[in-house]
Amino acid sequence: MTTSTPLTTRDLGKALFSFAKFTLLIGLGLSLIGCDQATKEKAKEELKKAEKMAGDAESSMEDMAGKAAKSLSEGFSSAVDKAKSAMDGIEGGDGMLTSAKGMFDSLKKSLGNATDSETAKAAAAEIKSLGGSADKLGESISKLPEAAKTAISTVIEHGLNSIQPMIDKVNAMPVVADVIKPELDALLKKLKGLTGT
Repeated sequence: MTTSTPLTTRDLGKALFSFAKFTLLIGLGLSLIGCDQATKEKAKEELKKAEKMAGDAESSMEDMAGKAAKSLSEGFSSAVDKAKSAMDGIEGGDGMLTSAKGMFDSLKKSLGNATDSETAKAAAAEIKSLGGSADKLGESISKLPEAAKTAISTVIEHGLNSIQPMIDKVNAMPVVADVIKPELDALLKKLKGLTGT
């Protein structure tokens, strides 16, 4: 059984550039029929310039996607660092932060490993167990002072933002989404509840 891999923004951009290049080549080829050699050479030079511009645009798009992913990851790390100072002196504070960070790391791993129905089943089981971890974390958070609650809520909010691209990718694969979605939705609801939203 073959599975399809969802198109990413990068894949779509490459496909569009390839199509544009192909269309340009066909149009150029048809327009050069019956032209003199100098016109054909000038057209080849213009084509090379267009290819370079398309390559530059593709590289720029890849850079932007990489920077966006890095920014989300840095936002999560920054939120964890800020929460550490807010949790300083609170019994079990470091453990809660470690638990929250570990939960998102596990979720990223589970989502990243889900590529077909079999791996989706394993991921769904892992995600279901993370629901129990979220419940325990919620119990611990409820006992915190307001400043610490706000700090850990911010960590969870940034964690949710950092995994959204992976969630989108999984949701774009029907064979995976059909298996994972019920457990994932339940976990996301719990995590969003911990942020107060």
